[in-house]
Amino acid sequence: MFSSHCSLLRKMASQMVAAQVYDRAFASPVASQIQTDATLPAYKKKAPSDAHSKERLFVVFNPHPLPQDVAEDVFCRFGNFIEIYIVPGKNIGYVKYSEVSSANDAIATLHGKMVNGVKLKVMQAESPRDESNKRQRTY
Repeated sequence: MFSSHCSLLRKMASQMVAAQVYDRAFASPVASQIQTDATLPAYKKKAPSDAHSKERLFVVFNPHPLPQDVAEDVFCRFGNFIEIYIVPGKNIGYVKYSEVSSANDAIATLHGKMVNGVKLKVMQAESPRDESNKRQRTY
């Protein structure tokens, strides 16, 4: 009796592992994993890695950040996407675009929308402050 249960468990475990391997090897692209109440444009290629950033967006994720690949897929759809940086341990990130119009389209489409159960606040980021303008630490 015990050996038949072990044999059955082994068979089930190997089938589960095989299914996971198959899913990873032949899974459809990230786009099929995106559930959103926004109407997203078709996927577009990234801007060249040496592209100059003309606009930077600030993104707040609630209740937690999106996975990196999902966030890239969503923000890349507006064209001229350079990169997204999700701040480790925080529910915020920054998105860089090489064209202002692409960033504005991302704001208009994604601000206040849900992506995979995460509500997004998408807005224009403030310019990085000059070191001389930063508040002095008091510790």
